[in-house]
Amino acid sequence: MDADDDLEVPGFPKKEYLTAGLYSNSSEAASPFVDVPKSTLPLPINFGEWYMDQESEFQIPYDIALLYELKGLQEKRTPPSYIKLRSNVFVERNRRHDYNPPQCHCVKPADGGPGCLEDCINRATFIECSTKNCPCGDQCTNTAFQKKKGVKELEVFYASARGFGLRTKVPIGKGNLVTEYRGEVISQEMSLERMATIYQDSKHYYFLDYSNGEILDGGVKGNDARFVVRSSYSNKSS
Repeated sequence: MDADDDLEVPGFPKKEYLTAGLYSNSSEAASPFVDVPKSTLPLPINFGEWYMDQESEFQIPYDIALLYELKGLQEKRTPPSYIKLRSNVFVERNRRHDYNPPQCHCVKPADGGPGCLEDCINRATFIECSTKNCPCGDQCTNTAFQKKKGVKELEVFYASARGFGLRTKVPIGKGNLVTEYRGEVISQEMSLERMATIYQDSKHYYFLDYSNGEILDGGVKGNDARFVVRSSYSNKSS
């Protein structure tokens, strides 16, 4: 078949090549300065012109829709950036090293098993035992915060309209420490100053009551626990 021959089908109009747009009923918009091919291809037999005249709603191709359902094309979102901390930072004072909790009355298990379990008075009152003078010694299990025994297999994820959240990728047993909320320990005066300056245009604050009137600010510096508790400023303990 010679490419220069014009192909015409009886009963069907000759196909026109346009210089712009998708479809048109007129060739007047075609620029005379553009070379239009002299040959055309015929429409599909029987229903070609009918299919061209039909209108239908746009549908995502099946392969793309399937990828979306399988979360292959979900929108990529990243949490707000911050400086990660391994331990709290004290901005206006030095860290105190005089932690001296009351000594519990637990008995060190003779079989080498774990000590300071549910019957430990310190555990019952939400106080950690001292790593130096606990009767159970190295077998004490009530020192998770001091030994940083939080769950490592945690994942920040996007929860749609609820923002970012934190979830575990492994089962967590009852009574185990999940994570510690970390940040900068500041005074209430500094927290009010930050609300009026660096957090002025922020919709959320990462403030928690620390102790003795101090505030733990995890907004600029902290850890992934900031995605567990995200609340407005409050004078009440969280």
